[in-house]
Amino acid sequence: MIHEVTPNYGTIIRRTGVNGAVFFRALVGCNGNVESVTIVSGPEALRQTTVDAVKQWTYRPYLIDGKKVSVDLSMGISESFGAEVLFETVSPGRVRVSSGVMAGQLLSRIEPIIPTLPLDAKVSGATVLRAVIGRDGRVLELTPISGPELLRGPVMGAVRQWRYRPFLIDGTPVEVETTVTLNIDFGH
Repeated sequence: MIHEVTPNYGTIIRRTGVNGAVFFRALVGCNGNVESVTIVSGPEALRQTTVDAVKQWTYRPYLIDGKKVSVDLSMGISESFGAEVLFETVSPGRVRVSSGVMAGQLLSRIEPIIPTLPLDAKVSGATVLRAVIGRDGRVLELTPISGPELLRGPVMGAVRQWRYRPFLIDGTPVEVETTVTLNIDFGH
């Protein structure tokens, strides 16, 4: 995404007390502009604000075989996550889901075993990984994005063992693309 306008739900929520997620489909044209927005579900009071914001979004044009194509994206936004996009389709059967939403789907978490060398070297910090979670909730792919080199291996080894509740779209489990951030701090 090149340009994103966040829906301003604050006034509506204060005035009506309504809160919740708005799910919608957005048609992104060959030029990367959002051409149409169709609300699928969500509180009536939040729908128009969502449409008005999403129509201002701009994407890098999607390419298939080098040609620009239109794309139909399914998405959800929730004020509970700071009007963050909860998920969006990235390919048939796979959606991109925010790290905050996926944290709520985590069923089992293994902590990394940090070898002596990083402990002695006082290496610490956030390790950020791109993760693909399978339909069964198992971690299928992990790619390091950032973080101390010495911590990446132990963090990736631990995250590979994590298990998530399957993510459902219309009752069907789908693969999820997300980010995982693990902060290692040795208290210095």
